[in-house]
Amino acid sequence: MKHIMCVHLKQWPIDRSRRRQSDFAHRPLVLVETIASRQLIAIASDEAIAHGIRPPMTLAQARALCPGLLHAPYTPDKDRHALEALARWLMRFTPVVSTAPIPSTGNWQLTTGNYSIFLDVTGCQRLFGGLPNLIEQADEALRSMQFHARIAIAPTPGSAWAFAFAGNENGRIIPPDGLTQAIAPLPPIALRITPDLAQTLHHLGLETIGQLMQLPRDALPARFGPMLLTRLDQALGRIPEPLTPLPYQAPIEARIDFDGAVDSLEVIWLVFKKLIAQLIQDLVRRGCGARKIEITFFQSDTPPISKTILLSRPSRDPANLFNLMRCAMESLENSALSTQHSALRRKGRSLLAHASAPDSMIPAGFTAIHLRVPVSERVTDEQIPLLEQEQHDSQLELDHLIERLMLRLGDEAISQARLLQSYVPEYAYERGVRGEGSGVSKTGQSMTYPLPLTPDPLPTPRPLYLLSQPEEIHVMVCPSDDCDGRPISFTRNGQVYPVSYAIGPERIAGQWWQGHNKTRDYFAVEDPSGRRWWVFRVRETTQWYWHGAFE
Repeated sequence: MKHIMCVHLKQWPIDRSRRRQSDFAHRPLVLVETIASRQLIAIASDEAIAHGIRPPMTLAQARALCPGLLHAPYTPDKDRHALEALARWLMRFTPVVSTAPIPSTGNWQLTTGNYSIFLDVTGCQRLFGGLPNLIEQADEALRSMQFHARIAIAPTPGSAWAFAFAGNENGRIIPPDGLTQAIAPLPPIALRITPDLAQTLHHLGLETIGQLMQLPRDALPARFGPMLLTRLDQALGRIPEPLTPLPYQAPIEARIDFDGAVDSLEVIWLVFKKLIAQLIQDLVRRGCGARKIEITFFQSDTPPISKTILLSRPSRDPANLFNLMRCAMESLENSALSTQHSALRRKGRSLLAHASAPDSMIPAGFTAIHLRVPVSERVTDEQIPLLEQEQHDSQLELDHLIERLMLRLGDEAISQARLLQSYVPEYAYERGVRGEGSGVSKTGQSMTYPLPLTPDPLPTPRPLYLLSQPEEIHVMVCPSDDCDGRPISFTRNGQVYPVSYAIGPERIAGQWWQGHNKTRDYFAVEDPSGRRWWVFRVRETTQWYWHGAFE
């Protein structure tokens, strides 16, 4: 006899947003997705629904109904990844856990049904003192994490989902002999059919599953398509519905414990080589490369010390990983020595007594070293083109340099420029931490592109050196009385630059919400020495500005 437990998360994206922002708790909240220039509501909380807010309203319409409405971006990809993480956490109750919609005929378009987790708890009730205790522990754990979930156990996945989605009782357990009578009062939408089919059944007066079961079986596919009868048979157990469990992946880690405290760098480096070999063996077996490595140094009397290594690309090169760990060890040694020297200064003792200490000694010994790879990616074998070997080697050296700089200077010391969809030049990029997708706000300093970019090709060339704020200059035009004349010379910082060639104008209109006097005519000009500048004229004010330089 099967026991399938379904954990239905009605407002999973809302709960995730409230966990990230504590200010969202118990307040009307909607998740918004931007389509073209419209902000449409994808999911609304119960408090927002009480005000009459429904998808797919626009955000402006929803705020008219509820002035104090809060909103956050709708991120379905992150919601699915987080749901898989929660499903892996639920493996403490059973090893067979599934998150994907159960495969069947038809297209299941019910949005709320996609946030459900199925657990095959057959035989697991002995470990928890019965099925009621198992449900109570799972429900208490989910409530402690501030997730609103409804749980049900039934003989089939379809029936378990039906009671979790449309049942009037949380934690219900359905025995096999009473499945038909228990599922009869539920609405047809509990069979995981499409909303359009459920609406058709409603118009025909079919309000419960029991009414569907009273109809002739041969008439159901002819009148409503094959999905309805298939879903009904799956819920009643007439058609097998296997679960696809999440594969279990053991963590990629290695650890060595010492008999006593070890403070020799040479010994630690040998340990690094042995641990790296163990990690690479596991990475090769999975066909992956490390993108992030966490090193933990355990000490006897003080808390552990952790160091994180971020890699620019998936790597399982032992030499590269060892060199990065040596850099991490050097920064760890420098910080430890700095801490020790500060303590000695506070005590009034001289540092000369410690100046003769060998460089190969760590100030505090370690009792264990642990390496872990929390982030890994697939590694593909690529054939390098015949004439691109030098370019490939240069890119590899640049990646290694960036990795070492991030270890020595910090993760936020290296930033990467990323192009954005904006026709205004100073707003067409953002700076973010190397290796992260989210950018940070732009600064007032001039920017360069130290890292390679792979954006869509621009319609016109842009200078490599671009000022974040244009600098006003004085320009002579020809003819001099024409406001639309071409530049023949410009003055910057008291120095006059004759113009040999001028290409343009390229007209860029400003953003209307920032004012109307923003239309620019850009020119790419070249002086007699061959330097190329990027200047523009504001049409409404006839003022000229220098914005960048071509290199």
